[in-house]
Amino acid sequence: MFYDIRAAKYLESSINSSRAVVLKTSRGYVYPDEDFMVDQGFQQVEYTPAIYTHCYDYSGTRLFSAGGPLPANLCGNYAGLWQ
Repeated sequence: MFYDIRAAKYLESSINSSRAVVLKTSRGYVYPDEDFMVDQGFQQVEYTPAIYTHCYDYSGTRLFSAGGPLPANLCGNYAGLWQ
């Protein structure tokens, strides 16, 4: 679920206002750091990126989000656009 801090609420569905909107991310990109992956067993873990920033377009109908890996010792990126 996506919490909009500025609006202080979860995104609501335009079809059913009693339901919150769920936006799902893809895996994004993680630089293949073999030392970390072997040490942490990261290859067998399902990776979901952290969303660090977002913004709406002027009409408020599209949402851009960007982020990357949550562990500080990983390098990678994620970008998504929802309409």
